[in-house]
Amino acid sequence: MTPRTAILLSVLAAALNVSTGHAEEPAVQSRITGNGALTVNVDARGQIARCAWPTPSHVDQIDGVPPRRGPQWAVRIGDETIWLSDPALDAAQDYTGQRSVVVRTTVSPPDAAWAATVRTFVHPERDILISRLTIHGLATAPHLYWFAGFSPATRVIPEWPGLRRVLQAGAGFAAFTPDEGKSVYHFRPNQPGAVDWRRAEELALEGGALGEWAAIGEGAWMAYTSPNYPVAFQCGSGADGAFEQVSQAQLAGSASAVAPCDSAVLLAPERVGDAFCATVFVGFGKNAKTCRDHLDFALTRGYEGLRNDTDSHWESWLARSTPPATDDASVSALCERALLTMAQCTDRATGATIRAASADPALALDWARDCAWIAGAWDLAGYTEWAERYTRFQCGAVRTTARPGMPLGSIPAASYTDHTPGIPHVVLDTEATAWLLAAVDRHVQNLSSRARADYVEEVWDAVAASASFLAEWTDGRSRRPLQSYDFSLRRDSRPARLLLTHYMGLDSAIRIARAGKRQAPEVWTRRKRELDVLIRFQFVGAELTWRGGEILPFVHTTMAEEWKRPALPSWDAPIEDRLAIVGDASPAEYAQTLCDAALVWEDEPERLQALRPVLGEVPVSPAPDALTSALHLIAAHRIYAPAR
Repeated sequence: MTPRTAILLSVLAAALNVSTGHAEEPAVQSRITGNGALTVNVDARGQIARCAWPTPSHVDQIDGVPPRRGPQWAVRIGDETIWLSDPALDAAQDYTGQRSVVVRTTVSPPDAAWAATVRTFVHPERDILISRLTIHGLATAPHLYWFAGFSPATRVIPEWPGLRRVLQAGAGFAAFTPDEGKSVYHFRPNQPGAVDWRRAEELALEGGALGEWAAIGEGAWMAYTSPNYPVAFQCGSGADGAFEQVSQAQLAGSASAVAPCDSAVLLAPERVGDAFCATVFVGFGKNAKTCRDHLDFALTRGYEGLRNDTDSHWESWLARSTPPATDDASVSALCERALLTMAQCTDRATGATIRAASADPALALDWARDCAWIAGAWDLAGYTEWAERYTRFQCGAVRTTARPGMPLGSIPAASYTDHTPGIPHVVLDTEATAWLLAAVDRHVQNLSSRARADYVEEVWDAVAASASFLAEWTDGRSRRPLQSYDFSLRRDSRPARLLLTHYMGLDSAIRIARAGKRQAPEVWTRRKRELDVLIRFQFVGAELTWRGGEILPFVHTTMAEEWKRPALPSWDAPIEDRLAIVGDASPAEYAQTLCDAALVWEDEPERLQALRPVLGEVPVSPAPDALTSALHLIAAHRIYAPAR
C-alpha cells in the first residue's frame, strides 16, 4: 500500500465513521432476532437499531442518516408523549427464555407507576417482524403509537459499507396507505429512474391505489399492519413527518409521501387483564404482493401463533445440537445462546456468517479471518452441514484471477453474504487466507473418509490457489512473508505473527492434500520448512522458552508432532500471563484468551479443570456477535472434553 493510499483510507474511514480494519467488538447494548434473511438488531430501549433484508449483511432498511430513528413505540399519557427510546427512561432487556429469540425490553420513567414491555421477534420461516407493546400500571387506556422509520434500500455499495451513514442517496422512495392506515407500505424499486420518481409524485398527489403503486416495480418492499384498529395515521416528509406529528399527538392523515419519508399509526389498545397492548406485523418482500401475503398470514395466525411458531422452531433446532460433556446448567445456557447468535448471523442461502447484526456496518460483514473459529464451533456442536456450507462460501471468495491489489489466491478481508467485497480491496489481509485453509483442514478432520474425499475434491481449486499464494507471498531476501494489512495500525506491516499464520495455512493445505489423496506441491513443503526455521529463530529463546506473547493454538499440535518434546517450547507462560489479566479484558478478548488456553492445554486435564471457573465467569457481550459466540462454544467443548 502506498503512503497516499494509506492516507486516503484513513480519511475515508474517518468520514464514514467506520473502521476499514477488522471489526472490533460491538459497543452498544442490544439483542438480535432473525431468520437468516430478515435480521433485526433491537437496542436497549426496544428501538429497531438495524433492520437488514434480504440478507443479514444487506444495508439497513431504516434511515441511515443521523438522527437515526428506527421503528419504535411511543406512548401518550395525558398531555405528554413519551418515546420509549428516550435515554432518560430506565430500561432492562433480555430474551424471554434460554432457547428463545424473542427480545423483551422493559422501560419506565424513574419513579413512575407504569412500565412498558416491548417483545420483538422475527418469524423463523417467513420474513415477518413482530412487535408487541404492553403497558402495565395504568387505570385508563393510553394512546399507543407505532412509528415506522423505514428507508428501503435495494443494493449494497462494494467496498464501502459505511457509505449509507453519510449519504442518503440510494435509499428511500415512497410510503403510502391504500386503506386509511389498516396497512402501510414503504418501498424502493430497483434502480428507480426519473420516470419512476415522477410517477410516485403523481400518485402521492392523486391518492393512488395499491395496484398503481405496485406497478412501479419490484425492489425492497415492507408493509405493516395491526390487529388493533388504526385510529389515525400519517405518511409524511419534512415538516409533515410522522415523527414530529407523533410527538405533538396530531397525525394529519396524509395517505402518501415521497422520500425522504416516514409513517406512523395510532392504534386502539387492547385490554388484556390489567394491561393494555398493541401489536404490529411487518412483512418484507421484493414486491407488494409478497408483503401482503405475509400480512395476511400474520393476521390469520395471530400473535400467539407466530410466537409459538418461533419458539418451537428454535427449540427443535437446538435439540439436535451436541452439548459439552457437562451437566452444568450455566454452561449449557452459554452454549445454547452462542448457537442461537451464530444461527441468526448466518445467511440461510449461502451459509456466510456476519460478525454481528450491528448498526456498525463494518460488523455486519463476513470477516474471512473468523472462519476457522466459526466453522470449528459448528462442527463441535454437531452442525456439520452448517460448517460445510460456511467453508464452501469462503472457498468461493478466493480470487481466481490476479488484478492490481488482488493477487491470485488471496481472499477479500470481509464480504457481504453474496461475495460482494465489503471493504476496499487495498486492504490485503494475507492472514485471512491462512485462516481459510485452517477452517477447511479442521472441517476435513470431522468428516468420514468418503465424505472427506468428495469435499476435498469440491474445494481443492480454492485450497491450491490459496496455498500457492501464501507460498509465493515471500520476501526474496529475508524469506519472511511480505506485508499484510495490520488492523491495529490501519496500515500494511510485517509483524512476526505472520510467520505463525502463514505456517498454519501451509500446514493445513498439506494436510488437506493428504486427506484428499493428492500430492502437495513441493513449493508448499519447502516454504513450510523455511517458516519453521524462522519461527524457531524468532520465537524460541534460551532453555526452550517461548519469547513474546504471540501464540497460535492451531499450530501447537503440528509443532508438537514435528519438533518432538521436549524440544517444543512451552506456551504456558504467555497463556498464564493473559489469564492473569483476563478479568479486565473485553468480552471478546476474554473469550479468545479462554479459547486459546483450552486449545493449548487440551491434553492436560488438570489445567482444563482449572479453567472451568473462568468459563463460569464469562462476561456478557454488549451485543451478541458470532465470533465471540464461536469462541465460547469451542472453549466449553474443550474444557469439558472427556479425557483422552
